[in-house]
Amino acid sequence: MKNDEHYVSLYDYLGKASRESGLGQKVYNAAKEKGIHVIYTDLPEERRQPEYNRVATYPKTFLDEYFGKTETPLSEMTLEERVENLEKQIAELTKKIETNVTNSNEYDDDLPF
Repeated sequence: MKNDEHYVSLYDYLGKASRESGLGQKVYNAAKEKGIHVIYTDLPEERRQPEYNRVATYPKTFLDEYFGKTETPLSEMTLEERVENLEKQIAELTKKIETNVTNSNEYDDDLPF
């Protein structure tokens, strides 16, 4: 990893807590196996809890590799890129809906009574 690498917590990367699921421990173990330097950062006062007050952070490129992400995360996209992304998703869903319509010619009345 580069020295100027951007470090991020799992919470900030995933947008949700990962402690209860055990995912944090899995990521930590994978980082250690790869020789990734983990940096611990103190949490802000409002996010601290009695059982923990600091969080592990990892290089963003490591997390991208670990989670198989090659796309730009939403937090780094411009508004225009987000809209284009949503338009593509809508187009894909529309195609799936159009090709997955059941043929109701067999039953003229779909009502159960």
